Amino acid sequence: MTEANPDPVERKREYNRRYREANRERLRQQKHERYVANREQVLEKVKQYQEANRSAIADRKRAARAADPEKRRQQNRDYRQANLEKLREKDRRYYETNGEEIRAKAAKYYLATRGQQREYRLNWAHGIDAATWAAKWDEQQGCCYLCERDMNPAEAFVEHWHGCPGHEPQKSCRYCQRGLAHQNCNFAVAYAEDDPSLLRIIADNLERANADIAARQAVMPQHITLF
Repeated sequence: MTEANPDPVERKREYNRRYREANRERLRQQKHERYVANREQVLEKVKQYQEANRSAIADRKRAARAADPEKRRQQNRDYRQANLEKLREKDRRYYETNGEEIRAKAAKYYLATRGQQREYRLNWAHGIDAATWAAKWDEQQGCCYLCERDMNPAEAFVEHWHGCPGHEPQKSCRYCQRGLAHQNCNFAVAYAEDDPSLLRIIADNLERANADIAARQAVMPQHITLF
């Protein structure tokens, strides 16, 4: 193919390229007007294309992220920063329309994952698996080892000595674990700094204070209800 007789296809491509460059704004406006006039049909075609090519689209996105992950993250940050108010308003409208469904899904997810999260934390923080937990529960017959009242197994805490040198204070091992306890009982021991004598002083003073209140209540005059 000589320069005097260029390829008709290439000639057409070059003409279209120059036309688009010369009429960029007008073409953009025409495209927007067509979209506004046919929004439902356009969105339906996009949805059909996405459903038919879901795997290919996901592959292209993964390839783009793998090729330059930082560029993609920066583009997302730039877009969000430039359209922050618009995105917030979009989220607000979506939540107003779908708030009930969102809350229901969140509650369902929380209930589904709560047991898994608890099991993971027991193993991570205390080295306790399901069998060990069950053995401890049966040994205490489902009662708090401190107050001896019944416990809800989903709310029982592993009460332990926080001074064990073998690990971080928030974790425990079989050498420092004292037993399963209510959350409030666990807090009471922690606030008393693991000091039984301090708890006895608190109990004695509380008994005297309650006895004093009972004596005062016995001689308190009855309130007169006017209405």
